[in-house]
Amino acid sequence: MQLKVQVLKNIACFLHAEEQRAMGRAELAKKEREQLARQQEEDSLMMESPDEQSQPAAPGGPADDLKEMELGSAGLSSSIIQQYWQAILNCYFHEE
Repeated sequence: MQLKVQVLKNIACFLHAEEQRAMGRAELAKKEREQLARQQEEDSLMMESPDEQSQPAAPGGPADDLKEMELGSAGLSSSIIQQYWQAILNCYFHEE
């Protein structure tokens, strides 16, 4: 019984740690996007003459990287839960 409890605690701890890492990466990516946008705005103001129009930023960059990181992290957490889901349910609903 003690071993089942420890396994459930370990899985919960792992999932919590993964969630914290994902939130940290999201916050870091947000700061990087804001800094990049600020830098691009400053660059465009310095280089723009009155008759020029600024061009929109090209797609891609940090936002796409963040999506890929989140998908990879979510995939790891999801695969662990899927692998052990039946055992987890049995631990919760078993009399021991």
